[in-house]
Formats: sequence, C-alpha cells, structure tokens
Amino acid sequence: KGGILIKDEYQYDTSNDRACDGTVLNNLIYDNGNFGIYFAGENSTASATHIVNNTVAERYGTEKYGIFITQGGDGGTTAGYLENNIVTGHSVKGIYNYSNGTLSNVNYNDSWGNTSGNNFVGTVTGTGNFQSDPKYAGTLLTGPWHLKYGFLSSSPCINAGNGDSVYGTTRLDGTCDSGTIDQGYHYLTGFCGY
Repeated sequence: KGGILIKDEYQYDTSNDRACDGTVLNNLIYDNGNFGIYFAGENSTASATHIVNNTVAERYGTEKYGIFITQGGDGGTTAGYLENNIVTGHSVKGIYNYSNGTLSNVNYNDSWGNTSGNNFVGTVTGTGNFQSDPKYAGTLLTGPWHLKYGFLSSSPCINAGNGDSVYGTTRLDGTCDSGTIDQGYHYLTGFCGY
C-alpha cells in the first residue's frame, strides 16, 4: 500500500533488461501506507527517472517512507534526479537511499520532521537541500499543503528550488509562482499559466 510505484522489469524478466525512465512531476501525495514514492531500479542499465516538485506529506505518522529509492541490485545506476521536493512527517525515513551506491543528483529538497531526524538517509549527495519546517498554511477546505507567506513567517520553500517557475501556485494567498521556482506541489489555477 502506498503512493507512486516505479519499478523496472529486471526482477521478473532477466532477458529484457530495460531501464526505468520517466518523470514524476507535481504530485501531492499524503497519508499513504508504506511510502509516498517508491523507485526500484534493479537492472544493469542506467535509469533516468526524474522526481520533481512533489509534496510527500504525512499527517498521522503512519506512512513509513517519503521517497524510497533502491537501485543497482546488480550494478545499476541512476541518471535521474530528485529535485524541488518537500518530504515531511514520515514514521521511518524521509528521503531514503536503500542501495549500495551513492544517490547523486538530489538537489533543492526540503526533508523535515521525519522520525528521529531521519530526513536524508543513506548516501545522498547534492546541493541546496535543507531540513526546515515548510510552514504549511492551508486548511482542509483550501488544501492543507499550501505554503505560508508573510513578512515574518514565510515558508523557506518559497523561491528555494532550482530553475524558473512555469505554472501554478504553492501559496495560500494564490499568488502565482514566478522567478525562482518554489519547492513542492503547485496547485493549478486558471490565473497561473493554465
């Protein structure tokens, strides 16, 4: 039981050793069972999965893993990246590299409030990552995962991503994301590029 599962075929069909490629973009994943996003790249071909601008959140502390990566069971690597994600409140680990190798290209993510400070676990390298309260500001009616914006209490995830904004809003006040992209899920509105 969980959110998004990405898995190659190697475990089931060793004669068809194909990489696990794709993009997981702009998803709001919350209150799942075992994981929010699970990526299993087991084969010997480099995988190029991109996990970008997702909010993976847990309100009740029962979801075990935010983003769980296992790769290279027989030497495989990843050419993909994790970028601009917010991962909070999980009972075991936030962003977890469960593999023998280094999970590189992990950039501009906020992993916070996961049990016992297990925010980035395993060999994870990259730039722009931090562990801060994202300051969610929404309600069940407005969407509980909006980011707070204000003079003294803005979310550290606003303008903290990599790249330029192209769509939607992360903010409770509905202001369109512009300039440097915000981290996390962007609510889509008719006023912000759609």
